[in-house]
Amino acid sequence: MDLTQQLIQGAERLLTAETSPEYCNKTSYGLRTDQLPVFQDFAIYLQDIVTRPEVEMRPPYCRIILPPRTGKTVIAGHIIAMTGLSATIVVPTRALVVQTFKALRSQLNGTVPIGVFYGREKCVVDGGTNIITYNSLQRHSDSGTLPGAIGKSSLVFLDEAHHSMTKLRMNALNQAFNVDAVRIALTATPRYNDAKRLDNFFPDKIHEIDLFEAMSLGLLSPARVWVVEVDAGNSRVRIVAGDFENAALGRLMSSAPFFKTVEIFRYTKDNSRIPCLITCASRQQAYDLSKYLKKYKPHHHPAPGLILGETQDNIRNRLLSDFETGKIDTLIQVGVLIEGWDSPRCKLLIDLAPSTSEVRATQKYFRVMTRYRQKEAKIYVILPDRLPRPPVLPMDLLLDKGDEYMCGNIINRRNDLCPLRPIDTHMETPVKGVVVKKKIMVGGARLERPKLKPASQDQIRLVIESCPGFNPADPCIRKQFNTLMFYHLLFTGSGKLLLLWLRVGYLKNAYWQFMAKLYPETTGYSYLTKNAAIRGNKTELFEIHTSCREDALFFNKALLKPCAEDGKPVAPFPETLLVLQGGIKEERTPEQLLLIKEQIDLCFIIMENMAPRLRQLIVWKFGLCGEVPLSNTEIAEKLNLSKARAYQLTEKSLRTLRFKLNLQKRKDNFRSDS
Repeated sequence: MDLTQQLIQGAERLLTAETSPEYCNKTSYGLRTDQLPVFQDFAIYLQDIVTRPEVEMRPPYCRIILPPRTGKTVIAGHIIAMTGLSATIVVPTRALVVQTFKALRSQLNGTVPIGVFYGREKCVVDGGTNIITYNSLQRHSDSGTLPGAIGKSSLVFLDEAHHSMTKLRMNALNQAFNVDAVRIALTATPRYNDAKRLDNFFPDKIHEIDLFEAMSLGLLSPARVWVVEVDAGNSRVRIVAGDFENAALGRLMSSAPFFKTVEIFRYTKDNSRIPCLITCASRQQAYDLSKYLKKYKPHHHPAPGLILGETQDNIRNRLLSDFETGKIDTLIQVGVLIEGWDSPRCKLLIDLAPSTSEVRATQKYFRVMTRYRQKEAKIYVILPDRLPRPPVLPMDLLLDKGDEYMCGNIINRRNDLCPLRPIDTHMETPVKGVVVKKKIMVGGARLERPKLKPASQDQIRLVIESCPGFNPADPCIRKQFNTLMFYHLLFTGSGKLLLLWLRVGYLKNAYWQFMAKLYPETTGYSYLTKNAAIRGNKTELFEIHTSCREDALFFNKALLKPCAEDGKPVAPFPETLLVLQGGIKEERTPEQLLLIKEQIDLCFIIMENMAPRLRQLIVWKFGLCGEVPLSNTEIAEKLNLSKARAYQLTEKSLRTLRFKLNLQKRKDNFRSDS
């Protein structure tokens, strides 16, 4: 029987099978109520591809997207049992081969023969299900040594399918199996970056439940998250291949404050009885942490288990078995238990391996979010300060962008069904330089380097104006700008990170100079009304929001020429107009010329009665007339005064200017009312 006939028979079996929840639950390979729609959607898909006209036939590459720990392997086993088709399951690691073999053997209870093909273990079965790693599949497919029983499979399940999204592995999938074999991608993370998207490789969608929907449906355990920042001195971590450099990160986070923080949160009273998983960035960091906890753990706690990539299978299996039975209450690992490993009783995660990868973060954080006896998961993310890029946090995956999360609060989208318990917080630690964050603004995962060009003001304006909390007509002060979140194709992140990316200085004046380049028509007034304090002046400040007078271009361009005795600038209008335009008169429309003329007239009115000395101070303070903005110290040196006296004169100049602005507004309002 050829493959097409086999698929038709498999589809007929699904068509006639009883797929109600009652039937499925009576079988040894039954499905939960939330898993049944996935199986039903696959049945519809299989019936569709075997009945397509020849002109519409295309290789069946499909995808099933489900959150971690929701039973993708169970669904695959049910499909294999109900269709009676031969199958191959491809997994990332040897450990997952063994784990999948045990899970399917328990689920199918001998009704389907199961074989494995990896390393030295090569026990392949005909007409059943074989389990193989991606590396073995690629290597044997390229060399032509892949067993025929695997190559003749009707169904090919790709577990953790984000591992398949490379050119070499996709070529192996094309060559190793019949063109009509159904390739089914199973994953919780369908998007690695813009280029590696699962729908580009597996275009047919069978079923998808994202993380937000999973929380709403109650498929995941509710969780509480704490973010801890540790002062790492002047140490820095580089970005390599889009993520933090693991070796440098491990060395940086192996100092005493980090290990002491782990000890505190692992063995605090509320957490001491909870089985715990600790993720590390490097092998050396994991080894050092294991030695530290063995020395400083409470005497009644067992020593933590250490699992690395090179840990022998028998030792690994013994440690995992001891963890499940309670002989070990803490596991320390480096990247080997973040995929496939299932321990529902593990409800405490301490993360010492921050990452900018959404895939790694999803696999890591959801290890402890498997539903188990209504238990809550606790996640502690320990970070060094001044990272070059924010890592992906659990809140970025589970909450909407822009949400504000209070650390220690419960994350559960079924709050109406699951009453909130009192918030369990850790407001401070006894370790110097360790700070527990109180609030986190959710920004979403940033998976790649920003595309924003620092030299392009048009791009910068697009990014800034994408935030509804920013008003170009009334720019906010730097402190408020730092807390804004920007979500744009060119840049995603906080205002603080945006300023760092654009290399804007830390001082207040540097921020306003940056804003003046972007919004010269508004920045002058904003700077005056929001940043220059009024001392000893009880004049009421009026809101300034008219059309032409908000355009403070004259604060950022040349304003004053040598003045006559009466204080009014003597520069002729055409020359002043040309200066205000930046020297290019032809690029202005007649309406813009008229507006600029009104601005110049207003400048003359406001400045005409100011003392020349005060007028000159304003020029120096704001860097007008092409001058560089001066600090109070520099102004004091120019005037041969003390710094305190220069500050007093500068404040007097600003108060006078502010008073005249408000007085002019009162006069205009009075005329309009009359």
